[in-house]
Amino acid sequence: MSKFRDNADEYKKRQLGETVSADYAIKEDDEHYDDLARQYWRKLGPTQEPSMYGADMSGSLFEGAEASGWNVDRLNTCLQLLRADLDDGGDEDCVAMPGVTSAYLYFGQWASVFAAHTEDMNLLSINYLHAGEPKYWYAISPTDSDRFER
Repeated sequence: MSKFRDNADEYKKRQLGETVSADYAIKEDDEHYDDLARQYWRKLGPTQEPSMYGADMSGSLFEGAEASGWNVDRLNTCLQLLRADLDDGGDEDCVAMPGVTSAYLYFGQWASVFAAHTEDMNLLSINYLHAGEPKYWYAISPTDSDRFER
């Protein structure tokens, strides 16, 4: 993770000319992040140096510990009802769904994008930002999804 972060800092410096502090201090200024979003959309195109994004990496930085009273690997959901059909001593792995009933890690550099998508099986999603700068999320109304895809 530290090597990825170093590469991400270097990428951001090349793209924006910004100095990234060694302590990874985050500016608490909405205007700064709105400006970064505008720069992203202006720079977006085929000549932009590609950024790196790591997706669907099984694991959690919680490592079994609770975070603010909960852990994404131990959330109560209706999916636990699938286990009710198991006989005593049944194999609980038969209802394991990586990324749905267990956590995945994602790593992204500035200007990296997780492609627009509908969650698996139209389920809801929970995201926890462990470190880094704030993220921008764009939500498309289901009534506009066809138009967006076109």
